[in-house]
Amino acid sequence: DHCSTPDLTESFAVLIIVPLMIFSQLCAQLKTASVRIRGVRVHCCQLSLSTPAPLYQARVTTRKLTTTMAMAELMHATGMVEPLAHSELCHMTLDAGHGLKVQVASDPCNSWGYALGHTLWSSAPELITFLAATLPEGRLRRSRVVELGAGLGAVGNALALHGADVSVTDLPACMELLRYNASLQGKAVHIKVQELIWGEPLPWGGDGAAFDLILGSDLCYDSDLFPPLLNTICQLIAHNPAAQVIMALPDRGETREFFPVAVAEGFRWRVLRRVVRNDCVHPIHIYQLVPACPPTAGITSAVAVAGPAMPVGSPASRVASAMEALAAHLPDSPVGPVSAKDPQMPEQVNVLTVWDFDWSMVDDNSDTWVIDKLGARPSFDTLKETLVGWTELMDQSLAAAAADYGATEQMVRAAARSVPLSPDVVQAIKDVYGSGCVQQVILSDANSVFIEEILAAHQLQGCIMEVHTNPAVFKDGALRVSPCQADHACELICPDNMCKGKILERLLLEGSYTHVVYIGDGRNDLCPCTRLGPGDAILARSQYPDG
Repeated sequence: DHCSTPDLTESFAVLIIVPLMIFSQLCAQLKTASVRIRGVRVHCCQLSLSTPAPLYQARVTTRKLTTTMAMAELMHATGMVEPLAHSELCHMTLDAGHGLKVQVASDPCNSWGYALGHTLWSSAPELITFLAATLPEGRLRRSRVVELGAGLGAVGNALALHGADVSVTDLPACMELLRYNASLQGKAVHIKVQELIWGEPLPWGGDGAAFDLILGSDLCYDSDLFPPLLNTICQLIAHNPAAQVIMALPDRGETREFFPVAVAEGFRWRVLRRVVRNDCVHPIHIYQLVPACPPTAGITSAVAVAGPAMPVGSPASRVASAMEALAAHLPDSPVGPVSAKDPQMPEQVNVLTVWDFDWSMVDDNSDTWVIDKLGARPSFDTLKETLVGWTELMDQSLAAAAADYGATEQMVRAAARSVPLSPDVVQAIKDVYGSGCVQQVILSDANSVFIEEILAAHQLQGCIMEVHTNPAVFKDGALRVSPCQADHACELICPDNMCKGKILERLLLEGSYTHVVYIGDGRNDLCPCTRLGPGDAILARSQYPDG
């Protein structure tokens, strides 16, 4: 938004005078700083070393231009000698996803009075990006959303553009600028601005406090505020136990101090995504908070704990035993005892069990099993020398099986139904399903036809809530397989066709799960397991089979 390039005098003011003013203020505890050098007036806000650090903004006004410099995550502003007019707020446009743009006006120099929330913190845009990328288009329409400590209201206002009914909340000092930012989004959106002091009774009564999403960004900067913040979240969840609590927080000391307090107050947490940017001092993590249920003997209360091993050649009896133990210790009703922290809020026992397929649910690699049954291993081995991606390899191998070996649709389906599946695992899946409070899903790099046939062969279709895998269809007599995800942009070691971690993110956002049990064996199971937290469990194979 710069209309011209500063001359040497202006550059001197920006690069030399502003840092000197900052240093002088820190040493002398000055409250304001304003200098004039050859017609260049530099307004610099009082600085504070207290955290968290927002986008520090110094405004330089010359006869030629007014510009705003953003030096990421240094300090926050608290006052100035010559306040800017309301019309000179720092306006910006943020990407809200799906082609939508949210308008944000910040007040880095406190022309509207001092408030910590008058600056755009770096966590807010990251939370907007995460929600827009993870939630399916249309998911937010008519959802009720509350943003805590909203500051400028950037996150809540962005979701209002997607059709959500939003309440943005903060302290009284933030109300004027919050209302102004809400007005920038137009009259078609539903945004309510509400004073809310953490720890005090909610300003809404009855169903008015029943929100679907409870959001916050960069809220954990003062440990004294942790208990009242958690109290407010508990009050909100009491009105809707299925509410999702999602927070974007910088990875710094205060944030790490928050989670032991949250656990003590009856919450569990997960890191849904880690964001590392070169222009941020601290990585930003997207967290999910869920009310914890009492410890359950069938669930390991630790993150990344290796569960029952499944040695090569075994009937997967150990994982079956673990799943049967889980089923045995789950309550008859999905609603468990009332919370010790809030007797009015029943604790929910809601478990998500995630199955990898090959060598986890089934006792072999379903892809190579079918290829061998069709007699197409020579073509598979030849193609493997030239093709890098497994999905493309299977697509071409199945096409060759039809063209060169006469494999028909009936032969392919019969070969898939013959993939070995331990009776113990079959019974464990049915027992866990029968508990009524466990959702089971499959995340697999196999394909939809193989998985459908295997589940049908063992009458397991009704036990599995969702299957996420590479779609497959019969075309011109051959089974053709395409990638599950065209471009997932995962930064870990996921294959090009599928990021199980991002699929798990969406599943976790759609259900407030007190526990997640992940059963896997391979490299592409690492990414989703990084989304788990205390109270979740990983049942990992101790020996990785060659196949």
